[in-house]
Amino acid sequence: MTPRRYTLIVLAVATLGLAAAWLFANRLGMAFLESGYPIVVAKHAVVAHCQAGEVAILGDSRAEAAVIPAELPLPAANLALGATGPVESYFTARALLRCPQPPKLVIYAHSIEAFQTVGQGIWQRGARFGLLSFTDLRDIAATAATLHDTTLDQISTNDGLSGILRDLAYSTGFPSVFLPSALQARLFGRWQSNLRVRDAVSTARGHVVYPDDPSAGATGHDAPIGRDATIGRFAPIPLETHYTKATFALLSQAGVDTVVIPIPLARATLAALQPGVAAATVAFIADQTHGIPHVSDDFTAVIAWPDRYFVDGSHMNKAGATLFSRRLAACVTTWRSTPAAPCDLAWQDGD
Repeated sequence: MTPRRYTLIVLAVATLGLAAAWLFANRLGMAFLESGYPIVVAKHAVVAHCQAGEVAILGDSRAEAAVIPAELPLPAANLALGATGPVESYFTARALLRCPQPPKLVIYAHSIEAFQTVGQGIWQRGARFGLLSFTDLRDIAATAATLHDTTLDQISTNDGLSGILRDLAYSTGFPSVFLPSALQARLFGRWQSNLRVRDAVSTARGHVVYPDDPSAGATGHDAPIGRDATIGRFAPIPLETHYTKATFALLSQAGVDTVVIPIPLARATLAALQPGVAAATVAFIADQTHGIPHVSDDFTAVIAWPDRYFVDGSHMNKAGATLFSRRLAACVTTWRSTPAAPCDLAWQDGD
């Protein structure tokens, strides 16, 4: 065999191997990716098939856990996602507006922490799981540059990639970004469990049950403290601020009513918040919503519910979500005719 022929055979085998790995990574994610993937798949299908109904919930993991669409009086879908922030919510809202009949009402609910940072989730979850395209990632990067926000440059995804190369690798599903998950799952180890998660989330219209922690209280702390309590000062970053207001403007221009609401914290977490954080958050939301038609601000206070309704001080358990969703349902009924009507979601002894 001549050296030239040998080289061609090696290159052909390497190319076929890479193509097979690429195909496996991009088509069989249900087999090996983490449990967040089937959740994203279930919610992405709702958006892609324009099946959100009349009410869509946008937000992060706290909204994902707290709002049960089946308890609401109108057809609804909980499109909130854990480990995401206002940046990702903007692109979900934009996708919803491509539908012939987008939702009539959007309930927008992000945690205090979500406005403060952008994390690996943009790539590890948003791009790797198919929510954000290469164009979306470059839009985010260009916006950050315009705002002189260097947050994206400071994020390490533990693969040595950054900038346009990272955006390209994650958005195209280059096999290397899936390798750690594939090895952990031994290629097909998560197939059945992921199918169960996807089906459960699809059936629940996007609601995700956050199970109670059986070890809660085992260390002597009966009331876990949520992560918002670690914030020393509320200082939203320019990128999250931009996409928060951009989402409201986008929905407003489409004539979609948007209501910004607080998701309750556990009482122990609220008590542990640093001075000024709650007030600064309320003022920030008021500033972002001010003067935008079709947008109502019901985030007039950071509210707390009893600790027993939370998994970890931030995320509601099923019992808490059921009660909260029923309270929210009464507001949705009112918003059907009067979108700007105030809604009191604070804990009441009769709940």
